[in-house]
Amino acid sequence: MQETHQLTQRCGVMVADVDSQMREIVAASGEIAGIVTLLDSLSLQTKLLALNAAIESAHAGIYGRSFSIVAREIGLLSEKSGASTRNIDRLIAGTHQHIDNGFSKVQALESLYMKIAGAVTDVVALLDELQQNASAQSKRVNNVAEEISRLNKQVKNSEALTRHSAKASEDLVSQAQRLSQSISQFVL
Repeated sequence: MQETHQLTQRCGVMVADVDSQMREIVAASGEIAGIVTLLDSLSLQTKLLALNAAIESAHAGIYGRSFSIVAREIGLLSEKSGASTRNIDRLIAGTHQHIDNGFSKVQALESLYMKIAGAVTDVVALLDELQQNASAQSKRVNNVAEEISRLNKQVKNSEALTRHSAKASEDLVSQAQRLSQSISQFVL
């Protein structure tokens, strides 16, 4: 039972560790969400820059054609970057949902652990009480056995005294009969 009690205590420590790890994951995903927001802002600025570059290349005419290609590539990179940040943001939101679900399950597990720990503690207390009661009963049984042994000795002593008394009575009866015979010889 003590081993079970120790196991439940170790389970409690593990639940606390999982809870701590979940909180660290939540904090780290919050930091990642901040980075994603920054990347999304950079993507928007890059789009605006590409748009401005395209407008300026159009103003430059034939001399701005190569600059127009660069502006278009920057725009494509900006779109890909924006799509990636939205995808990362969606994944982070999903991760947050999983973490929230895991956190609620950890809390339910912790509640269950507390019930188990309480039950084990109650069982340990009952077993201690049973052990104390068994020890007290054993003591009482030993006292009764000693009393029976003492009474047995007294009965044996009483039996020996009774036999001795019976023998003495027989001797007295025998002596009384002899005395009676002796007295009967004297006639008055």
